[in-house]
Amino acid sequence: MCGAGVEHSIMTPPTELQRWIGRFEAYLREVISRSVYADREPLRVGAHLCEGSPSLIEAEGFDFEPVEPGWRWGPAWRTCWFRLEGVVPERFDAGTGRSVVLRFSTGTEGLVYLDGKPVHGVDVNRDRVRLEGVSPGKPVSALVEAVCVHPWGASVFDWDTAETRARWTDREPGRLEAAELALLDEGVLRLSRAFGFAISLLKELPERTPRAGELCRALREAVTTLDDTDIASGAGDAAAHIESALSRGASPSATECVAVGHAHIDTAWLWTLEESRRKCLRSFSNVLRLMEADRAFCFLCSQAQHYAWIEEDSPELFAQIAERVREGRWEPGGSMWVEPDTNAPSGESLIRQLQHGVAYWTDRFGEMGGQRHLYLPDTFGFAACLPQIMKLGGLDTFITNKLHWNDTTEFPHTTFRWVGLGGHGVLAHLTPGGDYNSTLSPKELRKGEARAAEQLDSAADLWLQPFGFGDGGGGPTEEMLSNARLAAACEGLPRVRFGTARELCEDLHDHAEAIESAGRALPVWRGELDLEYHRGTLTSQREIKRLNRACEESLRLAEFLAFFGPEPLPQRDAEQLHARLDKLWRTLLLNQFHDILPGSSIAPVNERARADLNEVLQGSEAIIVEHAPRWAAKIGVKDALFCPASLACVLDRDAPPPMSVFAPSDRANPDVVRLDPDALEVENSQVRVVLDDRGRIVEFRNKHDGFDLCSSGPTRFIELFEDRPRTYDAWELEENYIDKQLWTNDRTAKVSIATGKDEASLIFEHTLPCGSTILDTFTLRAGSPIVEIETTVDWKASARVLRVRYPTGIEGASARHGTQFGTIHDEATRNTPRDRARFERCGHRFSELRQTGRVFTLLDDGTIHGRSANGSELGLTLLRASNWPDPDADRGEHVFRTGLWLHDGSAPTTRVAERFARPMQDFLDNSPYRLSGASWAPFSIQAVSVEVASATGLPDGTLRLRLVETEGLEQPCKIEWNIPASKVEGVDLLDRPSPVDRLRHDGAETSFMLKPFQIVTLKVVRG
Repeated sequence: MCGAGVEHSIMTPPTELQRWIGRFEAYLREVISRSVYADREPLRVGAHLCEGSPSLIEAEGFDFEPVEPGWRWGPAWRTCWFRLEGVVPERFDAGTGRSVVLRFSTGTEGLVYLDGKPVHGVDVNRDRVRLEGVSPGKPVSALVEAVCVHPWGASVFDWDTAETRARWTDREPGRLEAAELALLDEGVLRLSRAFGFAISLLKELPERTPRAGELCRALREAVTTLDDTDIASGAGDAAAHIESALSRGASPSATECVAVGHAHIDTAWLWTLEESRRKCLRSFSNVLRLMEADRAFCFLCSQAQHYAWIEEDSPELFAQIAERVREGRWEPGGSMWVEPDTNAPSGESLIRQLQHGVAYWTDRFGEMGGQRHLYLPDTFGFAACLPQIMKLGGLDTFITNKLHWNDTTEFPHTTFRWVGLGGHGVLAHLTPGGDYNSTLSPKELRKGEARAAEQLDSAADLWLQPFGFGDGGGGPTEEMLSNARLAAACEGLPRVRFGTARELCEDLHDHAEAIESAGRALPVWRGELDLEYHRGTLTSQREIKRLNRACEESLRLAEFLAFFGPEPLPQRDAEQLHARLDKLWRTLLLNQFHDILPGSSIAPVNERARADLNEVLQGSEAIIVEHAPRWAAKIGVKDALFCPASLACVLDRDAPPPMSVFAPSDRANPDVVRLDPDALEVENSQVRVVLDDRGRIVEFRNKHDGFDLCSSGPTRFIELFEDRPRTYDAWELEENYIDKQLWTNDRTAKVSIATGKDEASLIFEHTLPCGSTILDTFTLRAGSPIVEIETTVDWKASARVLRVRYPTGIEGASARHGTQFGTIHDEATRNTPRDRARFERCGHRFSELRQTGRVFTLLDDGTIHGRSANGSELGLTLLRASNWPDPDADRGEHVFRTGLWLHDGSAPTTRVAERFARPMQDFLDNSPYRLSGASWAPFSIQAVSVEVASATGLPDGTLRLRLVETEGLEQPCKIEWNIPASKVEGVDLLDRPSPVDRLRHDGAETSFMLKPFQIVTLKVVRG
């Protein structure tokens, strides 16, 4: 009510066009939409609530309890099988333009089975299944497997309505909303779609323009001519009139949009892997039905793992998919086993993602399974090694959407050249629509065209738009296909056509070639494509990240010991071992999905991931145990150690040879470690380290040149901050988290010491206000310039982030970080928006500040990925404590291994970092690992900076040795063989011949030239 003293809000009155739009929307909602179904007939419904996920065969034997509309069921995640029965009424004389459909909805997700076959998914976006071959009097019977989830699991979001939040926090979210046969009037449906599309376009057009006036008149005329008591009688003419007004032809300057159907299914996220398998069945059933109705419609599904699930769960559905693949309308494209995270995995894991994806698709679909593009629409940033991996895997085009999520700077290109490490380039396309879940609405299409048009140098008049409900799957709908056709030649919109990503790649390359032939250049982006968002995923779920790295290292060692041993494996053993390793690798690759490894999934997903990765670790360690004795026997000992590093240690001449088995020795190191427990000082011939009673380093001096890293003050601050992102809790780390520091190591700690053979340690125990404890152990070994720090954290925090920060005396330095297969450089500044966006960035194994003759390198064991460089400081993010979607994320004990190295830059950092990240492996006991003289390796490598990414074998007995140059140097490389190598040749990642510069092989030695950051794979014939 209005009264004295009450302020009146001033409302801007709607324009005349806005009034008409409101009338049109009401007419569509209240008149046209209600006439889409000419008649309805309820079905008899029986329900059977289940524990677990019973199969169709089991469900066919269930007893079903009769239920009525409004019946509620739950809780979330529970399965309920429904039986639907009825008879098509005699009055359902379909006739011309009418179809009998089955409508079913419980507000959850489900799969409809007819005659024992999966035919269609139902969810909040679709409740209609077309019935073929039915007629009046014919009985209809169906089974529906329903799961009490919505497309995003059972989660609720801040933007959900109060009704939705109340429903999905209730114990029984499922409700029987519809179960009926209905007579669908195709003419009214056509009118409804054209009418709605025209309204949507009208809302996007500028007012008082001829185009807006034309569409408004067409809608007014349709409303005027329609009889609201008999919409069906005039629906055809009204629809044709509106379609004619829409199809006036696109503007000559309109861009071309290639629309490809898509069902982005997060392999796990707010639901489990098991639920994703059912999502695949539902989504792919939907797509197959659409393909039956529209032969122009094309569909892209980009994760090989999903096909493998379908092949196992429903061979019949897989056969239907294979037929559409052969027709060229269903595209198994994207190249990788899953859409992985590319921040945390090793470079070798990214190669295996491609190898397993390509191998599966080509094996199942032959030539139609061949790959050209890497499609990662939703991954949280892209490593700089990817362009070279793509080229070596036969791919020339990269497609993503995710860079539109940047929170600081707008990515400047649509179609561009992406040049990664070593100068390797591919054509890249950032889909300008900004959404891989598009519905092809006029608003979305105009947004995509506008964004593409802004990039004047990006060849942006051709662009890809994936469409279909996604994240939780479901895929395209009939309405989306209608939108595509209505937009095909519509003034005010891009020219939309159905197509495949493969066809788009061909057109983009032709387009780019024409541009460059005309003397223009495509824009170029060099280095990683980092995402300025979701930075917290570099740290969340630390244990999964640790296990991932442990599995990668264990599989590397298992393959090497098995295939490169002193004697070759019999072929049958090699075949069986290869199958075991493939299974382990595929489990690891699955758990590198971009919502599992980054730590952004619900608790059951994380629990399953830890279990899976532990199984991979146990499986690979079993292979190591099986094959290690052959190596130990070669040097005549039972107690053996293994050195997994690729090259000889540049910091310790007495270290064992690389990639070798060796016998331990009790020989003491000639260097001496001196410890003064009262002064908290430890030193050897290389460095002197002094700490204060708070566990901070107050002196870190290189004895060769006298430089003290702490000349400007102490370093190594452990810091606890409040961590409350605006949204996406597990994903985000906000730039301003540093504004609220809750604790740092500025109080006296409990100090103890420990000494051992050739080493001494200082140990500091801290208690944090959140109840967590930290045990910081500083160890210096004889002859080593590296101070090793083992940090054990009993983490009991909530909404907190734990970091370590290293202020240094190195001013004006540039920063360098390790990455997969190389290094990346940053200016350690905050001068520009892009600089500031890198307050947290990804790295592998090390970060360092470099000045001429002075380098401070912060090493880690390869399990810490979040880091920073700012001015003269380096930092590492150790732990977070997010509360959503996993309320117990990261709580528990964690151990971190880092190292501090102060040097002049003459030794290759990547070589030292690999040694640090890959310590000696103890096969049988914990003996000291000084070399006694007994050692053996299948080969030795002479180079400045080369890493053995993998050394494995194939079932045919041939070997594969993959090397990568890691420092960005052009250099010669020589391999001296201790196993018989009759033939050595270069191959790519798909085992096709690939030339290697100046490759020469004479039986005992192979030599060649390596380019900066080059990946080389050698096929070795043993014998």
